[in-house]
Amino acid sequence: MLHHLSRNARLAGLLGERIDEYRFHVADENRGIVKQVLISLGFPVHDVAGYVDGDPFPIALKQEFGGGTAFTIREYRKQAARATWETRKCRGAAAWWCCRAARARRL
Repeated sequence: MLHHLSRNARLAGLLGERIDEYRFHVADENRGIVKQVLISLGFPVHDVAGYVDGDPFPIALKQEFGGGTAFTIREYRKQAARATWETRKCRGAAAWWCCRAARARRL
């Protein structure tokens, strides 16, 4: 099946070197487009490639808004962060679906 997919006009130019019978290299910048094309062709995508940690980038957040009101994280954001953390075994695009599933189980 991968052989046939790799010959698809929309997909062929996005695939890199063939690794083996079941895998192609996909450049980082093409991953999202490849997933979109596969989904549009009716093939579900389970992206488990993940990413490597980069160099730290320190930032500082304000503790209060301009008017002096304390800056707080809204509850729905806390829930999303918890769901992501609880499903940290998921990577890439799959993390979004895992996060949604974890949140749905709690609601």
